[in-house]
Parts: sequence; C-alpha cells; structure tokens
Amino acid sequence: MKKHIYIFNWKQGGWNHEWATNIRSARKQARERWAEQAEPVLTIDNESFKRITYGEFERILATDGFN
Repeated sequence: MKKHIYIFNWKQGGWNHEWATNIRSARKQARERWAEQAEPVLTIDNESFKRITYGEFERILATDGFN
C-alpha cells in the first residue's frame, strides 16, 4: 500500500508528521511514537491531522510554517 504524508499540530504549538496509509493509521502511529515521552509535555491535536502532497511538505519544511 502507498503511504501518504499526514501533518498534525501539537496543542502546545508546533507541528510534526507521519507517513501512513490512511489518517487513522497516522493518528495511531503518532500516539504510539509520542507515548514514550519521559514527561507528557506534548499533546497531539487529533483534529488537526491533514493529508498533504510531498510538494506541500517540502514547502512547509522550507518556510517552517504549517497552518
């Protein structure tokens, strides 16, 4: 299956991304990846997940901005 890029926001500010086959998998991967934090200082905003193209991802990285 083809994987897509999903970006998401942290409730405390900032953003991150996951490569996944669908949005449900992206949310699960993010929860699992960040569950092992020493202190839970970052909270994933589950409503902010958005599938984007690789071109959009490159633009975000170049400008360091995701809204």
